[in-house]
Amino acid sequence: MKVATGRGDYEAAIGALERLLFYNPHLTRVKYELGALYFRLGSYEMARRYFKEALASPDIDAITKERVEAYLPDTEKQLQPSRFSGFVQTGIRSQSNASFAPGGGVLRLGGQDLALLPTARQKKRRQLVWIGGPEPRLRFAEPARRYSRNPCRRIPH
Repeated sequence: MKVATGRGDYEAAIGALERLLFYNPHLTRVKYELGALYFRLGSYEMARRYFKEALASPDIDAITKERVEAYLPDTEKQLQPSRFSGFVQTGIRSQSNASFAPGGGVLRLGGQDLALLPTARQKKRRQLVWIGGPEPRLRFAEPARRYSRNPCRRIPH
């Protein structure tokens, strides 16, 4: 499981842990790990299910309980139908030669000295830079689709 998780193959890790639960459904730590893996995959409903099962286990240890309680609010937040967030980033930028011009105001080209216009000379520039924006995330409920055993044939409603 650690190898699969380290490679980012969360599906393989989930398969291995679910097989463990099949043989012993009382493994609280495995339920927590499954919840964390489903959270990383973005399957928040499955993550919430496993987190709640882990909390309901009578043999949950204090560390696992603390971890589950840390994940659960984020899981619930991700399951909200819509949410709005944003970001702002600021900084100061300083360039010692913003125009890439020589410092003396003279440019040597083909062995001849050419005088640069005053607007084309080396300039220092300091700027305040900021970037930001909203990040609305809307989730729309989709009706459940029903499929037959044949994955190519859809059953009409």
